This record gives sequence, structure tokens and C-alpha cells, in this order.
Amino acid sequence: TALLAHNRALASSLIGGAGDLGLRIASPPDERRRGGSIMIQLPPGTSQRVLTELRDAELYADCRGTTLRLSPGNMTSADGVERLLQVLARIES
Repeated sequence: TALLAHNRALASSLIGGAGDLGLRIASPPDERRRGGSIMIQLPPGTSQRVLTELRDAELYADCRGTTLRLSPGNMTSADGVERLLQVLARIES
């Protein structure tokens, strides 16, 4: 129950922050209809740069095409989510 609450809180921060940046969320908005991962559509041609910048910031994610896959787990902190959103804010559309 605690891990689910932790995941949902971080997922909510990711969804809100990515939405504020104008990025499209590909995951269902209803937390009861989605799994533990959040999918964000990146602008074409930015996936590799985003992954490189995330790794440089010691943040890890996966991309499938232009879909950034984020899975906040028990080792993920609110600070980590904020740092990830800072990287995403540098994306040029």
C-alpha cells in the first residue's frame, strides 16, 4: 500500500510537470487505469538527447521511439522527479 501511494504521488508530479511543459502524456490520466509507469511523448528527434541528459544527471528512463517511459519506484524521490522535469524543460520542440 505504501509503495503504491509513493508511485501514485510521484506519477502525479510527473504528469503535472510534463503537462505544464506542454508534453503529451500517453498514459491514462486515471490512476486506477494505468500501471506503475508513465509514458510521455517527446518531440521528434529529441529522444536520444533526453536519455543522454537524464543519464548525465544520474536519472534512468527508457525510450521506445518518441515515447519516454518512466517508472517511479521505491528508490525514486521527489527530488529525482524534479530533476527529471528540469531536463525535460530544456527540450526544444
